[in-house]
Amino acid sequence: MRRLISLLAVACVALLMAGAALADSGPPRTSKQTVRDEIAAAIPTATRKQDADRLRDALKALDESLDPDLWVDEYHPQPKGGEKVFDREKAAVHDLIAIQNDKNSQFDDATLQDWIDRIVRADYEIAKRARQDALANPGGYDQAAYDKSTIEFAKALQAYDPDNPELSEGKPEEAIAHLKNSWKFALQSIKKA
Repeated sequence: MRRLISLLAVACVALLMAGAALADSGPPRTSKQTVRDEIAAAIPTATRKQDADRLRDALKALDESLDPDLWVDEYHPQPKGGEKVFDREKAAVHDLIAIQNDKNSQFDDATLQDWIDRIVRADYEIAKRARQDALANPGGYDQAAYDKSTIEFAKALQAYDPDNPELSEGKPEEAIAHLKNSWKFALQSIKKA
């Protein structure tokens, strides 16, 4: 019990610190669409086959994450199947990191990092909205499931905070996995009215 209380205290502090930093940057689906369009525009400029192939893979993963069937609206993935949004984005980030780690890549690290950060920020927004929805639910919410969501959100910030990368572990793929879990637990916490 003490461990849970300690984790929750740390999570609450992390959430308070992140509240201002992770301000609403617009609808997550729209943000991802913008990144997707920028990647699509960069593919014809790739002079290395490896870069072009990885960008195409990232583009394909983002296209799959933007599938309208996976979304309720611009802020909310479908409760059933919406986890695929996070899985595909994690794959896209993996491809972008591979380009970034390639010493022969022609692409600027800052551009790649910007795309990664914007994808991760969008996932933070999805998880944040699901958590807000749980708190605002007229039927209430299950505290234990919500606490799990809080812990996963804090773990995501520890793994990777795009607004304070020096304070995190620099693991955006891990952060996306924790954000998916935070989102799922937030949905599970919502009680039926």
